[in-house]
Amino acid sequence: MSTHAGGSRTGAVDAVIWLDGEPLSIRVSPGVHTPSPFTQALISALPRVDDLEVIDAGCGAGAVTVALLLRGAAHVSAWDIVPAAIEDTLENVSRHADPARVTPHLGTFDCIAHVDADLLVTNPPQRPRSVWEQLPADARGVGAGGEDGLEKLEQILSSTRAPRVITSISSLTAPDLAPIARRYGFERTSLLADVQGAHDPIWRYAGDLEDARIRVWDLGRA
Repeated sequence: MSTHAGGSRTGAVDAVIWLDGEPLSIRVSPGVHTPSPFTQALISALPRVDDLEVIDAGCGAGAVTVALLLRGAAHVSAWDIVPAAIEDTLENVSRHADPARVTPHLGTFDCIAHVDADLLVTNPPQRPRSVWEQLPADARGVGAGGEDGLEKLEQILSSTRAPRVITSISSLTAPDLAPIARRYGFERTSLLADVQGAHDPIWRYAGDLEDARIRVWDLGRA
């Protein structure tokens, strides 16, 4: 069973993401979040971001950072708390894009409070306790979103200065993200993608997988 957590690997592996019909090889080291169906849904839904300053909050192996650069971002500020994730992000950007347009940061989500950007993009840790407590101990930290799965996303929304946020979220975690977004000043909400299924089997502890959806939301301040 795949958990996309990388906790039990002993060496780096290559994963594949798809952008505009083209496969891109992404190095993923032990302890780094493997690009998941949530990552792919987010990447596939990304609009053009030409000339924008963008934050990738929780960059993992850098799949979203790479996609943002290929979608035209002027610069990406890539954040993660795992040193190997920063190393993987730099490696994967060097494979597919321009490393000069990326600044890596090792830090928690509250650190982005002082970072100016036009846009923040995130595939946040969002497994609720009912899901992550089923995982092996060495895999629980990657992807854990607190008790209800929303803790990390709410931390991001409350911290960022960015006027716009694009995020993926499971319908099992938040069927409708609009009320939560408004709580943090994001009055404009729209769906960029609504993908049926594609959840890891471990998500069965959070609800019915037949009804589960991955949604990509575009949130904007009033």
